[in-house]
Amino acid sequence: MTTERVQNIDRRNEDELVRAHLPLVHYAVAEVAGRIPRHVGRADLVSAGMVGLAQAARSFDPERGIAFDRYASTRIRGALLD
Repeated sequence: MTTERVQNIDRRNEDELVRAHLPLVHYAVAEVAGRIPRHVGRADLVSAGMVGLAQAARSFDPERGIAFDRYASTRIRGALLD
């Protein structure tokens, strides 16, 4: 298999992980929204959470034995707090 084909397969897997786990972003935003200043917009939080979810999909290693939703939730919360 060529390197380009492997990258395309990996990209599709990342996209599928992100699409399947979008609700995690909204759950995390709802959880954090009450504990941050009101001037921080919900759309900004969702955007930051999406970045965290995308980074989680990109760096996820299933061989570590951690479920993706658990791993992604931690990365999303970290992105929200940053």
